[in-house]
Amino acid sequence: MIIFGTRGVTLSGKPAPFYCPQCDGDRQYKRKTIRRFFTLYFIPLIPLDKLEEYIQCQTCRSNFRTEVIHYDPRAEREAAREESRRDFRTILVHFAALSGRRDVAFLQTICDLYSQFDGGEINTAMVSQDLELTRKDLALETGRIRQQLSDQGRESIIRAAYTAATADGEITEAKEAELTALAQGLGMTEAHYRGVTAGLTPGLLPA
Repeated sequence: MIIFGTRGVTLSGKPAPFYCPQCDGDRQYKRKTIRRFFTLYFIPLIPLDKLEEYIQCQTCRSNFRTEVIHYDPRAEREAAREESRRDFRTILVHFAALSGRRDVAFLQTICDLYSQFDGGEINTAMVSQDLELTRKDLALETGRIRQQLSDQGRESIIRAAYTAATADGEITEAKEAELTALAQGLGMTEAHYRGVTAGLTPGLLPA
């Protein structure tokens, strides 16, 4: 009597590194493939179709979809951080343009304000170039950066924008309107904004 049929067999790949969401750290995984085999006397002989494929962490033994091997929260966080830097740079330069100053001391101060935000670096030549390309509508940048900020971060942006805009020693109605709009875009109440700017003085930059 010949006994034949099919059954699923789990095959394991070689260990490889990945970021395990369950362990929340770098671990080793194995790719598991369940394949249907033709069996003769219950012995799998001929591979047929693939039934399932998944990734298994070799530490916690959790199973994941195969896409997990491309998951890297550190890269995602760094990408979000870099986007915040770009948005802040656009905002900062926009308000710097309102002061009308272009001297070296002013440009260096803008570089310093940028660096204080998140440790990024730009130079005076970059700031000077940016000042020629300033944008009037900051809704996109403000909306994006708002999602990444704490209250302290929002306050830091307002202080930096205020310092840049009033480097000429003036706080005009137009500048006040721009700063108020920025605060609103960042999700700050008027009282919060007034509290942040109350102790700031226009023009406290080297000439």
